[in-house]
This record gives sequence, C-alpha cells and structure tokens, in this order.
Amino acid sequence: MKYKTTVEQQRDGSLVMKDGAREAIGDMTFAYHALLAICDDQSSKKNAFVNGKHFFVESADGRLNSDRLKVTISKEFAQDAIAVLKNEYPGLEIKGEHPVQTNTTNFNPT
Repeated sequence: MKYKTTVEQQRDGSLVMKDGAREAIGDMTFAYHALLAICDDQSSKKNAFVNGKHFFVESADGRLNSDRLKVTISKEFAQDAIAVLKNEYPGLEIKGEHPVQTNTTNFNPT
C-alpha cells in the first residue's frame, strides 16, 4: 500500500492534505476520511470545527466532480490534526511539520 495523499504544514501553520492520482492496486487516498476523523476528534473535545472557517475543502484537480480532494486545516487546529493523522495513518510523512512551540525557559518577554 502506498499513500497517494500528500500532507504538508505550510509556513503560516496551516495543514494541507491533497489527494494524488492512484496509479496501482493498493494506492490509497484519504483526505476525506482523514477529515472525518479530525472532525470526530474535535467533536469529542467539544470544539466548534466549522467548514469555511476552520477547514476548507476543494477539488484537488480543479474538476467539479472529482473524487480527489484538497483539505486545508487552519493553524489553530493543525497540531490536533497532525496527531490524528499520525494515529490513523502510521508511517505517513508530513512535510514541513513545525515542532510544537513550548516555553521551556519560562522566559516572559513582557
């Protein structure tokens, strides 16, 4: 099995999943199912997760009736989405993944 959906964290912190073309038996695209898992995760946390505000869905290839999707998750939910993806799709490579920013020095600049 080979994943044909690419996942990339953008410079602005948002996360983009884009389905590629399946070329062989066993190739797998998962943007739609991943979005459902991310929505379920946010629902279980009692977070509002709204299409057009927190995530965006469009055709990956520009065609109106395409089974290939491009899903963008806003930066506020990107780390939660990455955790879900790593759990659901073992071995998935997330390009440009930003490490979680933590204040380990307890430095307060204000």
